[in-house]
Amino acid sequence: RYGIPQSGATDRGWMIAANHLVGNPENNPAIEFALAGIELITIEESFVSVVGAKMSVNGLEIRELSTTLKAGDELKISKPSLKYAYLAIAGLLQAEKDFGSYATYPRAGFGGVDGRALIKGDDLITVGKINQPKNKKPAISKDFNESTRVRIMKGPEWDVLKEIPSSKTFHIDPSSDRMGIRLSGRPIEANFREIVSSAVIPGTVQLPPDGRPII
Repeated sequence: RYGIPQSGATDRGWMIAANHLVGNPENNPAIEFALAGIELITIEESFVSVVGAKMSVNGLEIRELSTTLKAGDELKISKPSLKYAYLAIAGLLQAEKDFGSYATYPRAGFGGVDGRALIKGDDLITVGKINQPKNKKPAISKDFNESTRVRIMKGPEWDVLKEIPSSKTFHIDPSSDRMGIRLSGRPIEANFREIVSSAVIPGTVQLPPDGRPII
């Protein structure tokens, strides 16, 4: 009823893996970044992990997924190998918790650090006892050759479609966000007309006038 969309990590599995690598509970806040890398200077000794990107310390590449940093070390993290990557820091990262979540919601201006994306000059502070993991490190892999069949249920406006969309092949468009996954490909033809506005739920497929679906 508050109109807040689903949030949290875009790739929850990778965020959990990053937390496990430094001995954190899986739901501890972590840093998610997309499209570009980040650079940080360590204020005090820290134990960190990076999942989904490569990291270097003081110019030396780190092949492990986790490493200990000394005060003054320069940590550079590359552009994500896919779209998103995660940095976890051992301990509880200080962040605002709203509606049971540490996630940042920039459009509404709450959560995380002042409800916005991190900017140059921000300090990331952790508290609590740091427990380096004693168990075997989690396996981190993705199989991009798997295919999944998606079942489509007819909605109230199904009759305006000129063709069945299940025969199409689409790609996820870079403009996608947590509100909706935008698909690119050959547009779906339909007899578009103005319809009554209605609520949508996760899984709803919207077909805008350009014929490219939003899930």
